[in-house]
Amino acid sequence: MLLKLLKEQILKEGVDYFIAFEDQISFAYFFNKYIDKDVYAVAYDGTNIIKNPRLEDLKNSTLGAYLGDFSYKKAVNFQNKFKIKDFTQAIDQMRVVKHPSEIEKIKQACKITKAFFDEICVDEAKKHTEKSLLKQIHQHYVNYEVKESFSPIVAFDKNSYILHHKPSPYSKLPSHTLLIDMGVQYKKYNSDMTRTFTFSSEAEKVKKDVENALEMLEDIAVEGASLPVIVEFAKQSLAHYKKSSFFYHHLLGHGVGLEVHEDPSFKEKITLKKNMVIALEPGVYVKNKYGVRIENTYVIKKKKAKSLC
Repeated sequence: MLLKLLKEQILKEGVDYFIAFEDQISFAYFFNKYIDKDVYAVAYDGTNIIKNPRLEDLKNSTLGAYLGDFSYKKAVNFQNKFKIKDFTQAIDQMRVVKHPSEIEKIKQACKITKAFFDEICVDEAKKHTEKSLLKQIHQHYVNYEVKESFSPIVAFDKNSYILHHKPSPYSKLPSHTLLIDMGVQYKKYNSDMTRTFTFSSEAEKVKKDVENALEMLEDIAVEGASLPVIVEFAKQSLAHYKKSSFFYHHLLGHGVGLEVHEDPSFKEKITLKKNMVIALEPGVYVKNKYGVRIENTYVIKKKKAKSLC
């Protein structure tokens, strides 16, 4: 299915080959199941996949390429050496709606991430430092033979107010919250999940409000729904927290796939489509005290967003 889409783009643009290198998103997106560890590049003419092509043999050909993950310097250098047509925009549009095989990989990544939260003993965890909990997360990755999607966030109390807090080796017994934000890569596809554990009645009340907001979002983040409408709904559901609401700290969510943050962008006026995969992460952040955030990864369906976590 994905190669069929690429073939259509090759014919539309009139190029001889589409070329992808092993460190590129397009390499994993189109050719992952056709290559092994010794393949560092592929060229595809719409019918044949050529592994490790000799670049000098392609100098007189017109090439299609995904330049979105090239540095500016690398892209310019590449375009100076070859006749290039940039497929970045077209491929990014393809990637927004996920193929069933992609959804299954994201689901497996979510399953591995959730396993850590299912296994964690909160009463024991709060006796640890943030740094020692981070070591447990890293061991979980080793146990499942996966890579991290991003550097995990482990934060007690006022540190959980800081969006990208780095775990500290020095921490006292938390009074309000323990926040963990983590994800894994499974066959190149990512998960993103956040859980907040609470230790005070004040924080527990906030957590229930955030959970209720997320539960309501699942009912409206459906095929055909407008992202701005969804964001406004979430904003209003936590409006009584005023400037402590997520709205003043970060976006409500983001797309998830080969990149942990990808399209659809919650900054854009986009209508959700079936089989888009997004993370939703409402939260409340009380300055100098704590932050509460709950985040799940969802696949968009007709009647309800389906949690993959």
